[in-house]
Amino acid sequence: MEFKGLAHDFTTWCRLSLEGTFGPLPLCLGYWRRHSNSLTFHNAEYRFRNKIKFIKDFAEFYDKEIGSTGISLTKDEIYSRVESRLRSFIDYLPYDRAMIMAKIGMFKEANEEFGKYLRNNCSLKNRIIAHFFSLSGSIQYDLVNPARKLKERIGLRRP
Repeated sequence: MEFKGLAHDFTTWCRLSLEGTFGPLPLCLGYWRRHSNSLTFHNAEYRFRNKIKFIKDFAEFYDKEIGSTGISLTKDEIYSRVESRLRSFIDYLPYDRAMIMAKIGMFKEANEEFGKYLRNNCSLKNRIIAHFFSLSGSIQYDLVNPARKLKERIGLRRP
């Protein structure tokens, strides 16, 4: 069961999860390099939709094996959860893209991408963030991500 647009490690880990248990490894074994020319950057929605399709097909194909692992979710519950994750992913995709764009100096594009997010999530806080994007573009310096990092450090959640 292979799908275009998915990293092979994801499908492999899913299949291996039916063979035994996993445990945490307190080491960083790799880094995710993000840049404006990456496939992940430009095809994020396509890749996420493929991942959702894989999870649904995996749950259908390995229904009995999943049940024997002690996972108490039905196929319908799995489908419901992945659909919810897809909606959330699509909703936050312009926000995430805008943050990456600002971080790598694509200020005009970041401002436009955040504008897409703002259309569906127009709160006072998000309008203030939009002003930071605009100001970042004017001075050609990322003001948004340092503010986001500070927010994370003091324990505030995502928008």
